[in-house]
Amino acid sequence: MVHSGNALGYQLIHLFFKLVHLESDVLNALAALPQPVGVKAFSGQRLDQLEHRLAEVDVDGERAYVLAEDLEELAAVKPTTVVRLLPGFDQFVLGPGTWDGHVVPTSRRAAVSRQSGWISPVVVVGGVVCGTWELDGDQVRVAWFGEAGRPPRNALRAELTRLSSILDRGLRSVIGIA
Repeated sequence: MVHSGNALGYQLIHLFFKLVHLESDVLNALAALPQPVGVKAFSGQRLDQLEHRLAEVDVDGERAYVLAEDLEELAAVKPTTVVRLLPGFDQFVLGPGTWDGHVVPTSRRAAVSRQSGWISPVVVVGGVVCGTWELDGDQVRVAWFGEAGRPPRNALRAELTRLSSILDRGLRSVIGIA
């Protein structure tokens, strides 16, 4: 049972599990956060106190946890190769944090999380950051991460068309390998 003095920390962990999958070091990550009331005290609690609400899953050979209530729905989700151009500071990147190598490849963290806390606009393919982009007039300049393989040019064109409709103006892409 979680003690009432730890209610904020418990609610924070529950929210984190709702937003992103977390690895087994979730309490260490919580301890590293700025310390609102209750989180520091809660971070010393054991993960097994939440065991009845969590389900352990294997993510590409790594142990992770999800809320047990979400397990069936998550298991039904099919992998995707959708390409998205996400704006700077997008919650897809900020939610798990740029330190999460499942979302932002570790070797590319500096390209995404820049000086003075700037979070770059990113190109996401299948849930993984594969490049950055910037808007320069009517040009979308994509810096594709070479280790992500060949840029999916047709899918990038389709995403550019979608972005053009959102901005209500014509755009063209320039794709470079970073």
